[in-house]
Amino acid sequence: MQSIRRLFYKIAGPDSKHPLALFHHCDFSVMHQMRELSQLMKTNPDNLDRRSQLLRQLKDSQHNLIGVFKYLVETAIPDLQISTEFRIKYPDEMQTEDFNGSIWFGAECLAAGSQIANHEIESLEIRPYATRLSKSISQLRQRLRDESQQYYYHEPFFSERVKELLKEFDRSWVDFEFRYMSIMFNIRTETQLLHQHELAVLFSEATLRAIGNNYFTEDMLEMMDPTIMFSIPRLSIIFGLTVNVDGPINPRRPRSNTPSCFKQYNRLLTEIKDSLSSLSEKEIISLEKALCSCEDANTLSTDGSVDNEALKALFISISKVADQLQSNYPRDLRAIMKQAYIFTLSKPEDEEETMEERRRREAKLRDRFDMPSDSITFDLSLTSLMHSSTEMCTEWEADSESHACHSCHDKFSFFRRKHHCRACGKVVCAQCSPHYLPQGPKNDDDDDDDDERLLRVCNTCYIRELGKITQSLSLRPQLPNVTSS
Repeated sequence: MQSIRRLFYKIAGPDSKHPLALFHHCDFSVMHQMRELSQLMKTNPDNLDRRSQLLRQLKDSQHNLIGVFKYLVETAIPDLQISTEFRIKYPDEMQTEDFNGSIWFGAECLAAGSQIANHEIESLEIRPYATRLSKSISQLRQRLRDESQQYYYHEPFFSERVKELLKEFDRSWVDFEFRYMSIMFNIRTETQLLHQHELAVLFSEATLRAIGNNYFTEDMLEMMDPTIMFSIPRLSIIFGLTVNVDGPINPRRPRSNTPSCFKQYNRLLTEIKDSLSSLSEKEIISLEKALCSCEDANTLSTDGSVDNEALKALFISISKVADQLQSNYPRDLRAIMKQAYIFTLSKPEDEEETMEERRRREAKLRDRFDMPSDSITFDLSLTSLMHSSTEMCTEWEADSESHACHSCHDKFSFFRRKHHCRACGKVVCAQCSPHYLPQGPKNDDDDDDDDERLLRVCNTCYIRELGKITQSLSLRPQLPNVTSS
């Protein structure tokens, strides 16, 4: 029947914007990649390079097809679409792009019997949701194949059956996505999100005050001068203890309502607050200028209200807290700085910016704040197949001896951060180490931290470790030799 229909209904090209034409070509691409992967697993399962290439292509095809499904949901049932505001709880590096293919790939693996490494119990709990999602996608694909033949040259028409399937897909996708991501990463709570927002507002207000006092200019901020990036946390501490006294870093605030990155500095912040209260306005300005320009403490001047040594000690204490935030909480601080940067430079007319301008602005922010996410999402799917653990390197290359990336040889800077490959120990940049692999069972004395669930590895070690998924891939059911409808 499908062959007879093709005689009367010519398939539009891949460049067509018709939603059913888009579905047809994306669906065909997914089936083609699945056939090739299935054939490779039967004939040459030891060809790791080819398998890695096919997995990547399959992920891209699945990503495009799910994108078409979501577009159909927005077109056919816009008022019934389930909200995805929960994604704000994800880590910031996971919010920079979609991960459609990774979620679908992970659902298929879980439905086939695979388990997420080191999360066997959680895998059993979300397997029903994975099975429901896999079934929903299969039913929707089959129905849309029939629809694409009947309405190819007409405006998109969605039958009641298609709308019901789109509703079921939307519900099952959201249910599985949140549970899957909650296992793979530490999902932030409402309190943590509130604290991050409060700190971002505090940093933004301190930055605006610094610009108003001519400590630096707005142009310097837009250029993201490294000196300013180091100065803003320091100025924010003074602002939060002298101006915004009821803000998030108030040392007298209940500990349960204090941001986690400032809890350990409660006693030191109390001492700084008491010392700042004894300074005159001129001395505070002198202290801020010294902190803003990263000058030596010996350049500080006092008008006699406090001892010069006390002012130097205050300079050192504030710098200590701010610098330790950068060392101990780099991910949190970059997220706060990024949000504060947006708050500070936002203007009323920004509400009318085009989507293209918004994408360019967000791409610039991702590049400047060094938060790559190109392949993290695909690694989520691969880790659900991996039962063997990645061995952590015991001898790391010293930071002080590494001035350039071991892979691309680009020099490190404030924006190009240093990262250790947990497998080989080499120091590489973020662009050369975007992959994460499971560590395996943790010791009893290990902290339950996100960075210990997945180990960051460089591109070279990632390709080598990819060979360990051979056994897990054999758990997938045999893929049928389907043909294009």
